[in-house]
Amino acid sequence: MAVPSWARGNGSRLAAHERLLLSCRPGGPEALLAAAVPATFLSSRASERTREGIARFWRPVLVMYFTGWGATNPQLEWAVPFYEPRAGSTRPVVLFRVPTRAEAAESEQDLESLLVGDPGPHRFGYVLSSEPSAAEGLGFERHHPATAKLKQDVADFGEIATIGDLFDLPDPSIIVQQAKGKGELCTAQQPGAVRVVRGADLHRDGTIRVADGQATYAVVATEKQLKAGDILLRAHGWSTDSQIPVVEVTEADLPLASSGTVIVLRPKGGLGLDEQDLAAAAYYLRSPTARRLINAERSNRLSLARSELQRVRVPKADESLNAALADLNDAVREFDHWRMEAQDALENAFTEESVRAMRAHLVNKGRLLRLRHEAAALIDDSSFVVRTRYPYPVAFRWRRAEAALSADHAADAFDEVLGAVEVLLCFLALVSLALAYERGIGLEARKIFTEGLRKKGGPTFGTWRLVLEKIGESPDIGALPDSHPLRDLWRAVADPGFQDRARYLLDLRNADAHLIGPDSTELPHVVDRAVQSLQDLLNSVSFLADLTLAEVTRTGWDSLTKTGEVTYRELVGDHPVVRTRRIPYPSPEVERGSLYLLDGEQRLYLLRPYLTGRICAACRTWATFHVGDAKGSPVTLKSMGCVHTAEDTTLRDTLKRVGLLPADK
Repeated sequence: MAVPSWARGNGSRLAAHERLLLSCRPGGPEALLAAAVPATFLSSRASERTREGIARFWRPVLVMYFTGWGATNPQLEWAVPFYEPRAGSTRPVVLFRVPTRAEAAESEQDLESLLVGDPGPHRFGYVLSSEPSAAEGLGFERHHPATAKLKQDVADFGEIATIGDLFDLPDPSIIVQQAKGKGELCTAQQPGAVRVVRGADLHRDGTIRVADGQATYAVVATEKQLKAGDILLRAHGWSTDSQIPVVEVTEADLPLASSGTVIVLRPKGGLGLDEQDLAAAAYYLRSPTARRLINAERSNRLSLARSELQRVRVPKADESLNAALADLNDAVREFDHWRMEAQDALENAFTEESVRAMRAHLVNKGRLLRLRHEAAALIDDSSFVVRTRYPYPVAFRWRRAEAALSADHAADAFDEVLGAVEVLLCFLALVSLALAYERGIGLEARKIFTEGLRKKGGPTFGTWRLVLEKIGESPDIGALPDSHPLRDLWRAVADPGFQDRARYLLDLRNADAHLIGPDSTELPHVVDRAVQSLQDLLNSVSFLADLTLAEVTRTGWDSLTKTGEVTYRELVGDHPVVRTRRIPYPSPEVERGSLYLLDGEQRLYLLRPYLTGRICAACRTWATFHVGDAKGSPVTLKSMGCVHTAEDTTLRDTLKRVGLLPADK
């Protein structure tokens, strides 16, 4: 085993350990070569050529990593790679990180298991089935199974790119130490002086603040200065950071220059990256996920190289993610505005000329701010969110249940709670079927629904629960993009807790229908548990607040410009008297009078014939209807808001067309 000095010889491009390893040749098939080297040697780009030379004759079979060697920096990582002759070598590569002495016994057992090829999982190391290339290197975190899983998780976001695909990484504007030695630094008052930002000036809150109270200035050419939209990261001092300081340069920060301790990410031209794309990239780079992936690419535990950062994968934000980030940013700005307004009101409370004017000022300002506070606090009340933001059929039945609960009449409350549950499951099931039909998936769930249509009385509470159970079991639905609304619904109903609550409430409904439900003494307790189960179900489908049940009332399409407009009634909240909205829409295939689901990306999904809207002949109010009985003709529809029914003589052919009724019936 070689323990070289690691020093570079006079005029030599290579360090001592590199020269020594390149000079070694196998003395026979049983030869073994080992050397203590800086861990950076095994993964850095600077040593790639040396690793290629070693790989001509030797193949790594074991690499042991450790820190705290002698008087060296305790943060500096070392490695001992073991090589065997490349000719005839087929053993897997084992990577092992030596732990503290307190864990020595467990680590020895782990190493023994790794050396016999046990795939694990292991606590201190892992086995590589194939040898990485010299360019990839043998970084411990780079090939770790946890890193591979993390990369796959990031890929689940959708479209993936590397930082190098999206950003240029320009050289520093100035190297401070070199400029200082040459006398090129200056004072802030000197004409053309530009502040130089250092890595220590970057803070986790996204701001630039001088770390030691004394800013550095230099005269820097305009083309080397930073630009608005540049993203800045520290190049050094990573080992102590739990979160990566990531700062986006704004116009207010300019003029500004970067030092050698700062890495600059500059959006590439021609990619169309806008403010939201940059914000998404900055937020992602601050995340623990990004930190772990960046750490996996680093060859030096104390610093980050630009070439390593270029390889890091990042998700490209889609429209829904960008919209969510924009909403959050808008909320932050609005809350800051409210806070400043309240602060101004307090500071100016006693600046009026008269006591009466002071009192009026405080009362008027206080009333507005109090109302804002009360309105904002309501958002934390899940009942309020359901009443005001959920689709009308669900919100209306929850409002009825709340009203019955407040009247302190357990029997009525019990009926209304079970009715609200059935409407919720019915709505979720029918929306799932409509969206799945559009994708040509969910056949098992559709089969259960069609069987329910053929039964006397039509689909029931049990039908809806079984449909949702099959939706949750569908791998095709689970494979849909995260931006598709059916994916959120699938995730909710696939949760065992959702199915357990739905099953419990179905059992309550069946027991009550067969006159074996709770008696008068048990009923209050049963109602409390049923309400909690319903609230849990409603909370588990909170994504409904981001979806709009829309009744299209007017459409327009310009065939020359290929642009259109859709006018719809926004059926959100617990009342059918709602506002009308207009949106641009890029397709002429929108039906006037039909119900649609409108998602956060302004895409419309047809719900007909699963759900339709019309005026109830008995109530004289607008209601949502679903198919209740298709055995005879005409088809009977059931209202989701009341107990009334309606008949439709035109719906049978439509049900046949979508495969809900046999074509010959």
